[in-house]
Amino acid sequence: GADIQSAGISSWKFWEKLFPKQAGISPIINRLNRKSLFCGFRSSIYGKSAFSMSNASVVIRIPGSRALSTFRAERLLAQLKTRSSSVAAVSGRYIHFVHAERALEDAEMKRLETLLDYGDPAQDVKADVSLLVVPRLGTISPWASKATDIVHNTGIDAVSRVERGVLFALELVPGAKLAQKELEDLSLLMHDRMTETVLA
Repeated sequence: GADIQSAGISSWKFWEKLFPKQAGISPIINRLNRKSLFCGFRSSIYGKSAFSMSNASVVIRIPGSRALSTFRAERLLAQLKTRSSSVAAVSGRYIHFVHAERALEDAEMKRLETLLDYGDPAQDVKADVSLLVVPRLGTISPWASKATDIVHNTGIDAVSRVERGVLFALELVPGAKLAQKELEDLSLLMHDRMTETVLA
C-alpha cells in the first residue's frame, strides 16, 4: 500500500486538508485501522461547501450523482452480506473535490456545478457507516486529469484540480454494529487496493 509519509504533497496534503483530524477522519491503506467513521463530517459531506486551504486557495466540495446502478448496488449488497449479516442496504454517490486558487465568482461556480451535474440523482440509504473511496494517495486519477482539462477549457482557470471520490453508505439491520474485522472485510469489496484508498 501507499506510504502516507512519502505521498506527494500535491496529493496527500490535498486530502489531509479535506479531512482534518478534528473531524475524526483518518486515511486507511489496505485496512481500516481506526474506529472513527466520519463523526460530524459524515452529516455534512452530502451538502455543498467550500473552505480555505492556505492563503487564498479554497477547496469546494460538490455532491454528485449516483455511483451505483440498481444492478451494481444489488450485486455489491449480496457480496457484502457474505462478509457480514449486519448489512441491510448499500448506496454510493460521487463526491467532487475542487481545489481552486481563489474563491470562484458566481458565474464560474454555476458553470462548474453544471459541468459536474451528470448521471442519475443519488439515492442514499441510511448511513449507519460511511466509507469514502478516493484515488490512491500520491496519485492523480485519469478522471481528474480529464475533468480538470474540461474545466479549464470552459474558462475557469482558477481551478487547479478536480477530483472525485465515491461515498458509500451502509445501512445496518436494527441494533447491529460492525466489528473492526467486519469493517476491514467490507472495505475490501468497495475499493481497488492498487488504485484507491479508503478514508474512514
